[in-house]
Amino acid sequence: MRDYAIDPATGDNLFSGPNPVMTGSLLNNVHLSLSVEKGSWFANPEFGARWKDLRGKITDDTPKRAIEICDEALKWILDLQRATKIEVSAAVDHGAKRVNLKITAWQGNDPLPYEHFVRVG
Repeated sequence: MRDYAIDPATGDNLFSGPNPVMTGSLLNNVHLSLSVEKGSWFANPEFGARWKDLRGKITDDTPKRAIEICDEALKWILDLQRATKIEVSAAVDHGAKRVNLKITAWQGNDPLPYEHFVRVG
């Protein structure tokens, strides 16, 4: 499956001169799944992550809840066998009032690392 490459830092499409860059990497899928608020995409209201459920007070349970939300948002990638496994870890940055997520999506034996953060405070 080929997609237009997205720069995860900006969310913009990548270009080589005037031409859009195409990619077969599933990191685009991971990026979009975690960047779109669940229920906000007209084509599929079930697509995306429920980050609004995480907003508010940071508790000891916040990293666990963030991992559950992330797993739910990325489940379709496993269901379609785009990835063989997806590993997620989360840590709270109290100073920045956010949860930092480290995701590794595996395509066969190839790990594809991705980092994402969510503001919670």
